[in-house]
This record gives sequence, structure tokens and C-alpha cells, in this order.
Amino acid sequence: MKTWKVLIVVAGSALTLAACGGGGANGNTGGGDAGCTVKGSATAAVTPTVVSNVVPDPNTDGRFTPSNITVKVGQSIEWDWQDPNVAHTVTSDDGTTFDSCLQNKGYKFLVTFNQAGTIPYHCTIHPLMIGTITVTP
Repeated sequence: MKTWKVLIVVAGSALTLAACGGGGANGNTGGGDAGCTVKGSATAAVTPTVVSNVVPDPNTDGRFTPSNITVKVGQSIEWDWQDPNVAHTVTSDDGTTFDSCLQNKGYKFLVTFNQAGTIPYHCTIHPLMIGTITVTP
């Protein structure tokens, strides 16, 4: 009976690691999500108005600090991955405005906002990691 319990724990751990990106398999290239294409990232040299860190949190498997951000039209937000243990995404709730794809510690993702409005966002694999961007005129 003890062997079955160990096998169940091992199988559960393997599934959890696979869902979280396996602890660094993508090498910060955006290739960790099969079929995911990074969207909305600024390509020119842009100085961000706000930096939000993607950090560990034992209660939610991670968090954005800050998570609720206000910028003006034309300003940018940079997310910096600092969680050494788990991969995360920064993905707009509509799935089209921006998506970092699954990334690991050291990755930086910059988005410039050119339209006023409210944009909720989240980590696709950690449902408690959420935030809201308010873009003012």
C-alpha cells in the first residue's frame, strides 16, 4: 500500500512541474509555451514608466508587484521575472492585447499602451495572479 502512495505523489509532482514549465525548460526565450507567440511587447528601446516585478508568493504561487497600475496613453509598463522557482505569464484577459508566454527568472516584458481603457491581466497557469492596468488619456 505504501508503494501506491509514493507513486501517486510522484505522478502528482510530475504533473505539477509540467504545468508550471518544469522549472526553467524554456530558457527565457518565449518557447516554453508550445504554440504561444509573444504579443504586445515593445520592440524599440523604450524606458518604462512603471516596473512590476513577478515574484514568488507562498499563498498564490506568485504575484505581480504592483498588480494594479495606472499609466497615461503612450506610457509603458515593464514586467521583470524575479521568481527563481516557477515560470509565469503576463497575459491580458482578452488574450490579444498582450501575452508574454511562459517565462522564467530574468525575463523582461515591456508593453506600451496607446489607447485609454482598463485592461485586466493574469498569469495563465496561476489563477490567483491577477492585476488591472488603467490607461488614462
